[in-house]
Amino acid sequence: MDMEILKTRYSISTKKQAVVFLLVGMIFISSCRKKDSTVKLPEAPSKLVIVSFISPQDSLIKVSLTLSQPLYNNAASGNYSPVTDAEVIISSMLGSATLGYNSNYKSYVVDSAFLKIREGVTYSISVRTPDGKAADAFTRIPDLNNSLAYSFSEDSLKVQCTWSDQAGSQDHYRLFLQNSSYYLFEGYDQNGNFSDTIKVNYVTTQWSVDKDHDGEVLKKSMDFLPVYMEDQSFYLYLLHVSKEYYDYGIKLEQAQINGNPFAEPVPMYSNVNGGFGIFAGFNSCRLKVL
Repeated sequence: MDMEILKTRYSISTKKQAVVFLLVGMIFISSCRKKDSTVKLPEAPSKLVIVSFISPQDSLIKVSLTLSQPLYNNAASGNYSPVTDAEVIISSMLGSATLGYNSNYKSYVVDSAFLKIREGVTYSISVRTPDGKAADAFTRIPDLNNSLAYSFSEDSLKVQCTWSDQAGSQDHYRLFLQNSSYYLFEGYDQNGNFSDTIKVNYVTTQWSVDKDHDGEVLKKSMDFLPVYMEDQSFYLYLLHVSKEYYDYGIKLEQAQINGNPFAEPVPMYSNVNGGFGIFAGFNSCRLKVL
Protein backbone atom coordinates (compact mmCIF):
# COMPACT_ATOMS: atom_id res chain seq x y z
CA MET A 1 0.00 0.00 0.00
CA ASP A 2 2.85 2.36 0.94
CA MET A 3 4.51 1.64 -2.40
CA GLU A 4 1.34 2.61 -4.30
CA ILE A 5 1.15 5.91 -2.36
CA LEU A 6 4.80 6.62 -3.11
CA LYS A 7 4.27 5.90 -6.81
CA THR A 8 1.26 8.20 -6.88
CA ARG A 9 3.14 10.99 -5.08
CA TYR A 10 6.13 10.52 -7.42
CA SER A 11 3.88 10.70 -10.47
CA ILE A 12 2.22 13.90 -9.21
CA SER A 13 5.62 15.42 -8.41
CA THR A 14 6.96 14.57 -11.87
CA LYS A 15 3.95 16.15 -13.55
CA LYS A 16 4.40 19.30 -11.44
CA GLN A 17 8.05 19.51 -12.49
CA ALA A 18 7.10 19.09 -16.15
CA VAL A 19 4.54 21.90 -15.88
CA VAL A 20 7.11 24.15 -14.18
CA PHE A 21 9.74 23.43 -16.87
CA LEU A 22 7.14 24.10 -19.57
CA LEU A 23 6.18 27.46 -18.06
CA VAL A 24 9.83 28.46 -17.65
CA GLY A 25 10.54 27.47 -21.25
CA MET A 26 7.61 29.54 -22.54
CA ILE A 27 8.74 32.57 -20.55
CA PHE A 28 12.30 32.15 -21.88
CA ILE A 29 11.15 31.85 -25.49
CA SER A 30 8.86 34.85 -25.07
CA SER A 31 11.69 36.93 -23.65
CA CYS A 32 13.97 35.86 -26.51
CA ARG A 33 11.40 36.93 -29.08
CA LYS A 34 11.04 40.32 -27.45
CA LYS A 35 14.78 40.81 -27.48
CA ASP A 36 15.07 39.71 -31.12
CA SER A 37 12.33 42.10 -32.18
CA THR A 38 14.30 45.06 -30.84
CA VAL A 39 17.55 44.17 -32.64
CA LYS A 40 18.43 46.70 -35.35
CA LEU A 41 20.68 45.48 -38.14
CA PRO A 42 23.28 47.97 -39.36
CA GLU A 43 22.42 49.53 -42.71
CA ALA A 44 24.54 48.43 -45.64
CA PRO A 45 25.80 51.16 -47.97
CA SER A 46 24.27 51.42 -51.43
CA LYS A 47 26.60 50.63 -54.31
CA LEU A 48 26.75 51.70 -57.94
CA VAL A 49 24.96 49.46 -60.45
CA ILE A 50 26.32 49.60 -64.02
CA VAL A 51 24.63 48.08 -67.08
CA SER A 52 26.30 48.53 -70.46
CA PHE A 53 26.77 46.38 -73.58
CA ILE A 54 29.09 47.70 -76.27
CA SER A 55 29.77 46.55 -79.83
CA PRO A 56 31.23 47.79 -83.13
CA GLN A 57 27.65 47.96 -84.47
CA ASP A 58 26.63 50.62 -81.97
CA SER A 59 25.87 54.10 -83.27
CA LEU A 60 25.29 55.30 -79.69
CA ILE A 61 27.12 53.90 -76.67
CA LYS A 62 25.00 53.88 -73.51
CA VAL A 63 25.61 53.21 -69.82
CA SER A 64 22.79 52.83 -67.31
CA LEU A 65 23.77 53.86 -63.78
CA THR A 66 21.68 53.40 -60.62
CA LEU A 67 22.18 52.62 -56.93
CA SER A 68 21.54 49.28 -55.25
CA GLN A 69 18.92 48.92 -52.51
CA PRO A 70 20.36 46.62 -49.80
CA LEU A 71 17.91 44.01 -48.48
CA TYR A 72 18.28 44.87 -44.79
CA ASN A 73 17.76 48.60 -45.32
CA ASN A 74 14.00 47.93 -45.55
CA ALA A 75 13.96 49.17 -49.14
CA ALA A 76 10.44 48.46 -50.34
CA SER A 77 10.69 50.36 -53.61
CA GLY A 78 11.02 48.56 -56.93
CA ASN A 79 12.09 51.76 -58.68
CA TYR A 80 15.75 52.54 -59.19
CA SER A 81 16.30 56.19 -60.01
CA PRO A 82 19.26 56.94 -62.28
CA VAL A 83 22.39 58.52 -60.87
CA THR A 84 22.79 61.72 -62.86
CA ASP A 85 25.91 63.42 -61.45
CA ALA A 86 28.61 60.79 -62.00
CA GLU A 87 31.79 60.89 -64.05
CA VAL A 88 31.62 57.99 -66.53
CA ILE A 89 34.65 57.22 -68.71
CA ILE A 90 35.16 54.38 -71.19
CA SER A 91 38.72 53.89 -72.37
CA SER A 92 41.01 51.57 -74.32
CA MET A 93 44.40 51.59 -76.01
CA LEU A 94 42.68 53.57 -78.81
CA GLY A 95 41.66 56.44 -76.54
CA SER A 96 38.90 57.37 -74.11
CA ALA A 97 35.64 59.30 -73.93
CA THR A 98 33.62 60.85 -71.13
CA LEU A 99 29.92 60.04 -71.38
CA GLY A 100 27.34 62.71 -70.53
CA TYR A 101 23.99 62.06 -68.90
CA ASN A 102 21.03 62.14 -71.29
CA SER A 103 17.60 62.55 -69.66
CA ASN A 104 15.78 61.13 -72.69
CA TYR A 105 17.64 57.81 -72.46
CA LYS A 106 18.05 58.03 -68.66
CA SER A 107 21.61 56.88 -69.35
CA TYR A 108 25.10 58.20 -69.98
CA VAL A 109 25.73 58.32 -73.73
CA VAL A 110 28.37 59.14 -76.32
CA ASP A 111 28.23 58.98 -80.11
CA SER A 112 30.34 56.20 -81.61
CA ALA A 113 32.10 58.85 -83.72
CA PHE A 114 33.88 59.92 -80.51
CA LEU A 115 34.49 56.42 -79.15
CA LYS A 116 35.28 53.72 -81.69
CA ILE A 117 34.50 50.15 -80.58
CA ARG A 118 36.83 47.70 -82.33
CA GLU A 119 37.01 43.91 -82.26
CA GLY A 120 39.92 42.39 -80.36
CA VAL A 121 40.28 45.47 -78.16
CA THR A 122 39.81 45.53 -74.37
CA TYR A 123 37.70 48.38 -72.98
CA SER A 124 37.39 49.54 -69.39
CA ILE A 125 34.74 51.65 -67.69
CA SER A 126 35.37 53.90 -64.70
CA VAL A 127 32.56 55.51 -62.69
CA ARG A 128 33.02 58.08 -59.92
CA THR A 129 30.42 60.08 -57.98
CA PRO A 130 30.82 63.31 -55.97
CA ASP A 131 30.10 61.47 -52.70
CA GLY A 132 33.06 59.11 -53.19
CA LYS A 133 31.46 56.02 -54.74
CA ALA A 134 33.59 54.29 -57.36
CA ALA A 135 33.21 51.25 -59.64
CA ASP A 136 35.20 49.74 -62.50
CA ALA A 137 34.92 46.92 -65.04
CA PHE A 138 36.45 45.76 -68.31
CA THR A 139 35.56 43.60 -71.32
CA ARG A 140 37.09 42.49 -74.62
CA ILE A 141 35.22 42.76 -77.93
CA PRO A 142 35.09 39.38 -79.74
CA ASP A 143 35.80 39.02 -83.47
CA LEU A 144 32.95 39.16 -85.95
CA ASN A 145 31.56 35.76 -86.98
CA ASN A 146 29.50 36.15 -90.16
CA SER A 147 29.30 32.47 -91.12
CA LEU A 148 25.66 32.13 -90.02
CA ALA A 149 23.37 30.09 -92.31
CA TYR A 150 19.86 28.74 -91.83
CA SER A 151 17.09 26.58 -93.27
CA PHE A 152 13.40 26.90 -92.50
CA SER A 153 10.57 24.40 -92.74
CA GLU A 154 6.98 25.57 -92.38
CA ASP A 155 6.00 21.99 -91.54
CA SER A 156 8.15 21.86 -88.41
CA LEU A 157 8.02 25.61 -87.63
CA LYS A 158 11.70 25.50 -86.77
CA VAL A 159 14.72 27.38 -88.04
CA GLN A 160 17.83 25.20 -88.31
CA CYS A 161 20.93 27.36 -87.77
CA THR A 162 24.59 26.60 -88.41
CA TRP A 163 27.81 28.60 -88.15
CA SER A 164 31.54 27.88 -88.13
CA ASP A 165 33.29 28.29 -84.83
CA GLN A 166 36.56 30.18 -84.75
CA ALA A 167 39.30 27.77 -83.67
CA GLY A 168 41.92 28.44 -81.03
CA SER A 169 39.88 29.98 -78.20
CA GLN A 170 36.73 29.38 -76.19
CA ASP A 171 33.90 31.28 -77.85
CA HIS A 172 30.46 32.22 -76.55
CA TYR A 173 27.43 32.96 -78.70
CA ARG A 174 23.93 34.31 -78.45
CA LEU A 175 21.62 33.33 -81.30
CA PHE A 176 18.22 34.98 -81.49
CA LEU A 177 15.28 35.40 -83.80
CA GLN A 178 13.32 38.62 -83.79
CA ASN A 179 10.34 39.99 -85.68
CA SER A 180 9.93 43.54 -86.89
CA SER A 181 9.60 46.38 -84.44
CA TYR A 182 10.82 49.94 -83.75
CA TYR A 183 14.50 49.42 -83.06
CA LEU A 184 17.43 51.15 -84.71
CA PHE A 185 20.17 48.66 -85.51
CA GLU A 186 23.33 49.10 -87.52
CA GLY A 187 25.79 46.39 -88.42
CA TYR A 188 26.76 43.80 -90.97
CA ASP A 189 24.86 41.28 -93.09
CA GLN A 190 25.66 39.21 -96.17
CA ASN A 191 24.93 42.15 -98.48
CA GLY A 192 27.26 44.55 -96.68
CA ASN A 193 26.56 47.22 -94.08
CA PHE A 194 22.99 47.89 -93.03
CA SER A 195 21.13 50.56 -91.11
CA ASP A 196 17.50 49.72 -90.43
CA THR A 197 14.67 50.71 -88.18
CA ILE A 198 12.87 47.54 -87.16
CA LYS A 199 10.36 46.53 -84.49
CA VAL A 200 10.95 44.23 -81.52
CA ASN A 201 7.77 42.36 -80.61
CA TYR A 202 9.29 39.13 -79.41
CA VAL A 203 12.71 37.54 -79.26
CA THR A 204 13.57 33.83 -79.16
CA THR A 205 17.07 33.24 -77.75
CA GLN A 206 19.54 30.37 -77.69
CA TRP A 207 22.91 30.41 -75.93
CA SER A 208 25.91 28.40 -77.11
CA VAL A 209 29.54 27.79 -76.16
CA ASP A 210 32.11 25.87 -78.24
CA LYS A 211 33.29 23.67 -75.36
CA ASP A 212 34.53 20.34 -76.83
CA HIS A 213 33.65 21.66 -80.33
CA ASP A 214 36.43 24.17 -80.97
CA GLY A 215 36.69 25.02 -84.67
CA GLU A 216 33.72 22.88 -85.65
CA VAL A 217 30.39 23.73 -87.28
CA LEU A 218 27.90 24.52 -84.51
CA LYS A 219 24.19 23.84 -84.83
CA LYS A 220 21.09 25.13 -83.09
CA SER A 221 17.37 24.66 -83.71
CA MET A 222 14.98 27.49 -82.89
CA ASP A 223 11.19 27.50 -82.66
CA PHE A 224 9.61 29.84 -85.17
CA LEU A 225 5.97 30.94 -84.95
CA PRO A 226 5.46 33.42 -87.79
CA VAL A 227 2.72 36.00 -87.39
CA TYR A 228 1.86 37.16 -90.87
CA MET A 229 1.11 40.86 -90.70
CA GLU A 230 1.60 43.73 -93.09
CA ASP A 231 5.13 45.14 -93.31
CA GLN A 232 6.57 42.57 -90.94
CA SER A 233 10.00 40.99 -91.28
CA PHE A 234 11.97 38.41 -89.32
CA TYR A 235 15.69 38.61 -88.62
CA LEU A 236 18.14 36.02 -87.33
CA TYR A 237 21.10 37.32 -85.33
CA LEU A 238 24.36 35.68 -84.32
CA LEU A 239 26.13 37.55 -81.55
CA HIS A 240 29.70 36.56 -80.76
CA VAL A 241 29.75 37.65 -77.12
CA SER A 242 32.31 38.08 -74.37
CA LYS A 243 32.32 35.59 -71.50
CA GLU A 244 30.88 38.30 -69.24
CA TYR A 245 27.92 38.75 -71.61
CA TYR A 246 27.34 34.97 -71.70
CA ASP A 247 27.56 34.45 -67.91
CA TYR A 248 25.26 37.39 -67.26
CA GLY A 249 22.69 36.23 -69.84
CA ILE A 250 22.55 32.67 -68.47
CA LYS A 251 22.12 33.88 -64.87
CA LEU A 252 19.48 36.41 -65.92
CA GLU A 253 17.38 33.71 -67.58
CA GLN A 254 17.68 31.48 -64.49
CA ALA A 255 16.68 34.34 -62.19
CA GLN A 256 13.61 35.17 -64.28
CA ILE A 257 12.11 31.66 -64.20
CA ASN A 258 8.74 31.97 -62.46
CA GLY A 259 6.13 29.53 -61.21
CA ASN A 260 8.14 27.51 -58.70
CA PRO A 261 7.72 28.81 -55.13
CA PHE A 262 10.33 26.31 -53.88
CA ALA A 263 13.07 27.33 -56.30
CA GLU A 264 16.32 28.51 -54.75
CA PRO A 265 17.28 32.17 -55.34
CA VAL A 266 19.85 32.62 -58.11
CA PRO A 267 22.86 34.80 -57.25
CA MET A 268 23.16 37.29 -60.10
CA TYR A 269 26.38 37.51 -62.09
CA SER A 270 28.37 40.74 -61.91
CA ASN A 271 31.78 41.75 -63.27
CA VAL A 272 31.81 45.22 -61.70
CA ASN A 273 34.48 45.95 -59.08
CA GLY A 274 33.25 48.19 -56.27
CA GLY A 275 29.61 47.78 -57.30
CA PHE A 276 27.23 45.53 -59.21
CA GLY A 277 26.10 45.02 -62.77
CA ILE A 278 27.51 44.14 -66.16
CA PHE A 279 29.90 45.73 -68.64
CA ALA A 280 30.21 43.41 -71.64
CA GLY A 281 31.03 43.35 -75.33
CA PHE A 282 29.66 41.61 -78.42
CA ASN A 283 29.95 41.57 -82.21
CA SER A 284 26.83 40.93 -84.29
CA CYS A 285 25.71 39.84 -87.75
CA ARG A 286 22.21 39.16 -89.04
CA LEU A 287 20.22 37.46 -91.78
CA LYS A 288 16.70 38.22 -92.93
CA VAL A 289 14.52 35.11 -92.59
CA LEU A 290 11.20 36.34 -94.00
